Amino acid sequence: MDRLSLRGLRFFGHHGARAEERTLGGHVMVDLEVETDAGPAAAADRREAAVDYRVLYECARVPAESEQYQLMEALAVAIAERARAVPGVRRAHVRVTKEPRMAGQTIGFSVAVTRPSD
Repeated sequence: MDRLSLRGLRFFGHHGARAEERTLGGHVMVDLEVETDAGPAAAADRREAAVDYRVLYECARVPAESEQYQLMEALAVAIAERARAVPGVRRAHVRVTKEPRMAGQTIGFSVAVTRPSD
């Protein structure tokens, strides 16, 4: 399997288990990697034959910016399920990192999920 990756996507959303997190909002970073067969696209050298990066970007942006989740796990799964529904995608790997909101947190909290296509 070949992989296409979108790394370091940064969105502002209203996610978190605490009400103040959902009210104030915060930034989340998304890494989205999908498995596909890039052979046909490479042979044709045509964008129409490839998985469209713009579509994958929207798979991350819409739930991150327009929906609200209490758990980062739920957000990651929502992104993965959207991505795996894109034609040509066989598996989606998603890592969501939430910027720190707690004292002592310097990097953030991450969750990673993988969803195979049916």
